[in-house]
Amino acid sequence: MLLNELKHAFQLETGKIDFIKVNNGIDPPENIPGLLYDINDEVETYKRQYAYDGILKLRIVMTEEELLNQLKSGKIKSSLGLGSLEIKKIKKITANVIVKVEDYIGGGSLYSSISSKNLDIHSSIGVIRRGNKNRNGLISRLGIDKEDKKKSHIDFVKVYIETNPFIYVKY
Repeated sequence: MLLNELKHAFQLETGKIDFIKVNNGIDPPENIPGLLYDINDEVETYKRQYAYDGILKLRIVMTEEELLNQLKSGKIKSSLGLGSLEIKKIKKITANVIVKVEDYIGGGSLYSSISSKNLDIHSSIGVIRRGNKNRNGLISRLGIDKEDKKKSHIDFVKVYIETNPFIYVKY
């Protein structure tokens, strides 16, 4: 997973994803994926992991029928584990597969609520709002719902200063 997370670091540096520091009554505040985070960012990271390992093993959300078929086919015998998928070709790593990834059986899809639209710092506010329909609460708390939808995200970056005022912009 190290390569997966390093790819996210690269995406942050190149404006493909962002993080938002929030205080939800938790001390210290936590960093959460920002509004530019989309399923395509995850597909890229899993492809990076595959390129290194030569294979990708994922636990995915499966229907009862899919689990039964997996048991009947004997895929469990290959030590994959129930509800797991083994990908042996990079072209099979698609958004349709990644959107089903889960941490544990019954845990639900990790990425089902993130945008399917490809977003980055140049995306318009309108596109970002449409891509993040499942995050309306965050959008309104940040005030993005009141912004001109044609404005670019790069023009709407809010910096909240807690201590030691310092602004660093890498573009």
